[in-house]
Amino acid sequence: MGVLSISLISLYTLARVEQVQKDISETNIPEMLTAFSVARQASEYAAKIPKLTTAKTPQALAASYEETERKKQAFESILDTITKEHADVEAVRQIQADGVILAHDVESLMQLAQEKFELQQHSLTFRNTLQNLRRDLLNLLNKDIERLRGEHVLSAEDFNTYRGLAELHEEAILVPQLFISALTVSQAAQLQPLRESFAASILHVNNTLSYLQTYSRHETLSSLFQDLFALGQEQQNGFALHERELAIEEKMSALLAETQAMSIDIMAQIERVESGYAAETQEISQQAHQAVATGWNLLLLLNILSIVGAVLIGWFYVERHLIRRLNTLVAHIRRLASGNLDDTLEIVGNDEIAEMEEALEVFRENAVELQRLSIAEQLAEELQVMYADLEKSNEELQQAQNQIIAQEKLAALGELTTGVAHEIKNPMNFIMNFAEGSQELLGELLEELKKLMAGKEYDSELIDELTADLDSNMKRITDHGNRANHIVADMLKMGHISGQWEMSDIHNILDESIKLACFSARSIDPNFQMEVQKNYSPDIPELLVQPQDLGRVFLNLISNSAHATAGKLKDLHKQEKGAGNAFQPMTRVSTASTDDQVEIRVRDNGSGIPEATLESIFNPFFTTKAPSEGTGLGLSLAADIIREHGGTIKVDTKENEFTEMIIVLPREIAPPEGAIVASGMPDKTDGA
Repeated sequence: MGVLSISLISLYTLARVEQVQKDISETNIPEMLTAFSVARQASEYAAKIPKLTTAKTPQALAASYEETERKKQAFESILDTITKEHADVEAVRQIQADGVILAHDVESLMQLAQEKFELQQHSLTFRNTLQNLRRDLLNLLNKDIERLRGEHVLSAEDFNTYRGLAELHEEAILVPQLFISALTVSQAAQLQPLRESFAASILHVNNTLSYLQTYSRHETLSSLFQDLFALGQEQQNGFALHERELAIEEKMSALLAETQAMSIDIMAQIERVESGYAAETQEISQQAHQAVATGWNLLLLLNILSIVGAVLIGWFYVERHLIRRLNTLVAHIRRLASGNLDDTLEIVGNDEIAEMEEALEVFRENAVELQRLSIAEQLAEELQVMYADLEKSNEELQQAQNQIIAQEKLAALGELTTGVAHEIKNPMNFIMNFAEGSQELLGELLEELKKLMAGKEYDSELIDELTADLDSNMKRITDHGNRANHIVADMLKMGHISGQWEMSDIHNILDESIKLACFSARSIDPNFQMEVQKNYSPDIPELLVQPQDLGRVFLNLISNSAHATAGKLKDLHKQEKGAGNAFQPMTRVSTASTDDQVEIRVRDNGSGIPEATLESIFNPFFTTKAPSEGTGLGLSLAADIIREHGGTIKVDTKENEFTEMIIVLPREIAPPEGAIVASGMPDKTDGA
């Protein structure tokens, strides 16, 4: 019953405190915040007003005015809010009235500032006009003064003219200086002495001009001085301009002082409003304090009872809950110590024991990770051994592949040798035939020479005819011998492996490869004739290449073209008798050049490459030829050689229509590191 009573009293006390807090939070605090917002907006509004008087340009003035207007609207908006709720408060009404006056003063300041900028613009125009007049006057006066000063003897009239011009020269300097001084004074009273000096200068100049009636430029000089004096007599003259500027600045200073005083008065009124809200809030807080004091003693008794209950509950909680969790934690530690790292621990709660459980779980995960790292190191060692064995096997495979490549080169050389032998046979037959004919002619010539030596009658025409025939035969023997030597030399070039990089003409290498490929094709089928079209670009320079290797690439591509066209011709003959007569085997070899690349294309009208095998044509040992016709290393070696030259090789084909091999080489080829470069050639290995 006692506990129930205390609880009811506590509830009443809390309800009372809650009501007080509600009154403060819903009424007093919002009103104080509103008053504070008014004060802040008024302060920001007042802080922007002086910028209207310090703006240096019309654009800066417009920006300051726009910013001031925004602050004024914010101030008026928050002021309207507090006026609607507290229109009966004298301080609020006073703030509203002062705000209207402050806004009127801001508009006046803006108008004065704009007028001030307009006067400054007029002043600038006035200065430019004054400067031009002063320059024209001084140029005119200086010219004649210098002329008269240079005369050795002056007449009385010239002397009077000289003296008058000198006085006018001083006035031409003095009058603009009066205007400049008038534009720089800080008080309007200082302008009067300058006006008096200006009037005296007008009188002096007019008197002087009256003595110079006979001066040749009297009319021009008078006109310039009248224009100069007009600057001080017009409405927008230098004295009036600056006088108006000083009056505007004085008005702006007065208005600025008035706005500052008004701002101070507004802030004072706002402080009165805030003081009223603070007093009301303090009174409500006192009521809350009394309510809290009333329930304090009752709550003290309730706390004592709560402590006793907490002790009883704690004993049951520690005994029945915490000790059980600690025992579970110890058992888990023992299992980890025995090596059972897969046993996970369930984390319960959010207390110190839970933190111990988390730490133990982290330790278990680290132990598992360490075990995995140990296994990974062991596997890494095993992989290292396996990698060494794999490298050894790869070296052995490379050696075997090099041997096969060498055999392929020998086989290709043997195939070429057969074709070359067939080609050499023709010039050798001619040589033998002409040699036999020359032997018979030589016998007849010797008989006639014997007659000549013996003094007998001989046929001179026959001697000349035999000699001419012998000479013709020897020339033919020489020509056919040179042809055979050229064929053998080309064969030696293809068989020679120098590995040396040298500047070479791509077109010469292509020509040699075309001839050797045709020899080889005719050695297989003497009746086979393939048309070779050449379309060489004249813009291709010599390139730094390995001519023998590049020649093997071209020879392989052209030989493949011959094989493809010959195969297509045979297939056409097999399909229908005479069907192949309309087909002419043809290979087109073309070159092209760009700014940094050279392109070589070899296109034939053969049987093309099947799409199913297109991706494998550059793989080692892949071939579509019969086993006796190829090993499948030609295109693979060609791709390796082109890559070694820094280029690319690709194929464009359509089955039963054409095949085009496209080689792209850079103009600037960098030999690989350690390459042998012919003497006198640029070594580009350093920039590779």
